[in-house]
Amino acid sequence: MNDQDKTKEQLVEELAKLREQIVDQQRINDNLPVLLAAAGFDGYYKQVNAAFERILGWTKEESLSRPFVEFIHPDDHAVAVKEFERLKAGGAAINFMDRNICKDGSHRWLNWIVIPVPNRDIVFGIGNDITERRLAEESLRQSEERYRQLADTTPDVIYILDETGKLLYANRVAGMYFNTSPESLVGKTQRDLFPPGMAASHMERIRSVFETGKMEEREVLYRFGDREVWLNVRTIPLRDKDGRVASLMGICRDVTEQNRAAQALQQAHDELEEKVKERTDALREANQRLQQSCDELETIYEAMVDGLLVTDVETQRFVRANGASCRMLGYSEKELQSLSVSDLHPSEVLPEIVANICLVTGTNDQTQPGSIPFIRKDGSRFYAEIVGKYLIFDGKPCSMAIFRDITERLQTQEALERERQSLWGMLQASDHERQIISYDIHDGLAQYLAAAGMEFQVYDSMRENSPGEAQKVYETAVELVRRAHAESRRLISEVRHPIIDERGLETAIMSLVYEQRQRGGPRIDCHTSVDFNRLSPILENALYRIVQEALTNACKHSRSDKVAVTMIQEKQDIRLEVQDWGMGFDNEAIGKGHFGLESIRQRTRLLGGRLTIESKPGSGTRVQAVVPILENQMEDH
Repeated sequence: MNDQDKTKEQLVEELAKLREQIVDQQRINDNLPVLLAAAGFDGYYKQVNAAFERILGWTKEESLSRPFVEFIHPDDHAVAVKEFERLKAGGAAINFMDRNICKDGSHRWLNWIVIPVPNRDIVFGIGNDITERRLAEESLRQSEERYRQLADTTPDVIYILDETGKLLYANRVAGMYFNTSPESLVGKTQRDLFPPGMAASHMERIRSVFETGKMEEREVLYRFGDREVWLNVRTIPLRDKDGRVASLMGICRDVTEQNRAAQALQQAHDELEEKVKERTDALREANQRLQQSCDELETIYEAMVDGLLVTDVETQRFVRANGASCRMLGYSEKELQSLSVSDLHPSEVLPEIVANICLVTGTNDQTQPGSIPFIRKDGSRFYAEIVGKYLIFDGKPCSMAIFRDITERLQTQEALERERQSLWGMLQASDHERQIISYDIHDGLAQYLAAAGMEFQVYDSMRENSPGEAQKVYETAVELVRRAHAESRRLISEVRHPIIDERGLETAIMSLVYEQRQRGGPRIDCHTSVDFNRLSPILENALYRIVQEALTNACKHSRSDKVAVTMIQEKQDIRLEVQDWGMGFDNEAIGKGHFGLESIRQRTRLLGGRLTIESKPGSGTRVQAVVPILENQMEDH
C-alpha cells in the first residue's frame, strides 16, 4: 500500500509512532555517558544531547546559540578549525583531542570522533570525556620528573641498562665520573665506556642477573682515566608487567676510603697484637686495654671483606669463621664448624693444604700467599689467595687462614695471556708475510733485474763489432726489464692492490677474483651486495686481505672444482664468505705455522668481528667473517 492509498487516520497514526520513536531515540541519546552533537558547516551545533549539560554545564539552548569553536580552549582553536575545514572539503572521519570550556570556567579533555554526513553539510561528533586519564598521565609525568630529581641529588651513581649492556638512563653523578653529561652516556655500551677486559667482566655480571633474576651486590674496582675507584655495586633486576626481567638498575657507592680505612685498621690491629705479645708480663695492668682491643677485633673480624678461618691443627676441623667466609663459601658458621679441611678443597690439593697448616706450627709462623681452589656449598669452585698464620685459640694450636677471592683476577690474567698469544701470532703472521715478499723479490724481481743488467753489459761489449747480435741482446734485456716491472706491480698489489685506492673495496674484490681466474684452477663465482661507497683505507685493506687469504687457500689447497666468494652488507655489518667444495680439513687439528688462517683470525678479531671456519675432511670448507662498520669508518667520495 502506498501513501496515496492510506487513509488520513493511518497517516496520522504512523506519524505519531514516528514521533514516539524520535522521542525514544532522543531519550537514549540524553542518557548516554558520551557527548553527541551534530554541527553544520556554518560552525554552529544543530543538535546536542544532555551530556553537554551534565559534563560541561551548558544547557542545550546555550550550546546551540553560539559557534561551537567558542566552547573550545583557545590553545586548541587552531587544531579544531583545521580539522573542521578538512571535513568541509570532503575529508574522511577524524579522531582528535581538545579541551572544552565548562560553564564554570574550568575545562575538560574530550576525545572526539567526527564523521561527515554525506550530502547534508553537517558532521556528527561523539565526544568521550578523558579528563581523568589526562590528569593521571600528567601526574605520572610529574612523578617521573620527581624521581629524576631525586636520582640527580643522591651522592650515588644510578643507571639503568638493557640486556646488551647499553645505558638507558644515567644520573648526574654518573656523568661526573665520566667527565661528561648524563645525556651523552645514554645509548653507550660497556665496550664504549670501559677497557675490553673490564667491559667483558661487566657483561658477564649483567647476563648473570638477567638469567637469575636476583639482585646482586659486590665491590668492583673501576678505572676512570688514570683514577682507580672502588665502588659497591648493587644490581637490581627491573621486571615488566609479565614478570620478565626487562632491564637492570645499578646503584654504585664509592667505598674507596672505607676500604683504605679497613686496611689501616687491619694494620693497626696487627701492630696492637704484637705489642700485646711483648707485654704479657704486664697483663693485669693492660687487661682493660686488651678487652677493648678484643671488642674492636671482633668488630673488624665480622666486617672484614676477606674470609678468615681458624683451623685446629690436630683435628683439621674449623673452630671459627667470620661472616665473609660464610658468604664466600655459602655455609653458616655453625655448618663450617662441623666441617674439616677436606670438605672445602679438591682432593688433589689437600696434601699441600695440610702441609701449609703444619708449616705454621714449625719455625715459620706464617706461610707465603698462594692461590688455592675452594669448593662452595653448591659445588661450584673459586680460587682464593691465602695467607696462613699460627695462633693459640681456646688453648689449642691452630692455623688462621685469611683468604681473598681472586677468581676474577685470575680470569683477567688468563685473558691477558690469551691476548698476548694472539698478538704474538699476529706478529708471526706479519713476519711470515714479509718473508714471502722478500722471497718473491729475490726469486723474481731481483733475478730479472740482475739478468737485464748482464744483458746490457753484453750489449755494450758487442754493439760496435756485432751490431746485429747486440740488437738481439738489447731486446732480451728490455724484455727482462718489462718482466721486472710486471713483477714489481704484482708485488705491490700483493701488499695493497692499487685498485682499492682507485675504485674501492667492491671493485678490488671483483678484480682479485678475475686475476685468480686468469691463473686457472677452480671456477670462481663472486657475489657482492653493499650499500656503502667507500670505507676507511685501513678497513678496506684488512677486509681485502681476509678475502685474499681465504681465496688463495681455497684455490691452492682445496682441490675443489668451484669456489664461491660473497660480500654482503647486513645493516651495519659486512659478511665476507669464501666457500669451496673440496677436500676439507680437521679444524681441530690445525697447528702452528698456518699463517694464512691465523692472519684471517687476527684481522677479524682486531676489527671487532666474528670468524667462523667450518670444515670437515671430504666436505669442503667455509670461511665466514662478519665485521661491524662504524660510522667513522665510512667515507664519502
